[in-house]
Amino acid sequence: MTTLESLERRAAERGLLLRLQVGRPLGLLYGLRVAVARQSSAGGQLRLVGELKGWAWPTPGGLQLDTLQVAGRSSGLPDLGVGPLIAAAAFAWALEQTPCRRAQIAGLVMQADCQVVLQRAVALLDQNWS
Repeated sequence: MTTLESLERRAAERGLLLRLQVGRPLGLLYGLRVAVARQSSAGGQLRLVGELKGWAWPTPGGLQLDTLQVAGRSSGLPDLGVGPLIAAAAFAWALEQTPCRRAQIAGLVMQADCQVVLQRAVALLDQNWS
């Protein structure tokens, strides 16, 4: 299974910094923010190129993904595979750290199996990064 650690390593090999911010106030709901940054060509400044926000109840169907933003080609960036990287990281985290196994995406009726989405996102990364 793909791990969050392996995704962080793969991102770093491509000059991307993958970070998760997780909170669990009062031990109940998990708050999640996945961010991907890239160092600017001019120097040491990091530029946010994508992020996802969501939360999770500690139940099998509790992962809720809310906001996904990815800087696209209109911002002058090449296709970096940031969208699949963020998705893979969110689902790897859920599988590793929570009892969540299914997700609801952006308040839609759409539900997804975490393991299936992780596998598809990693396949897209492999395709983009080969």
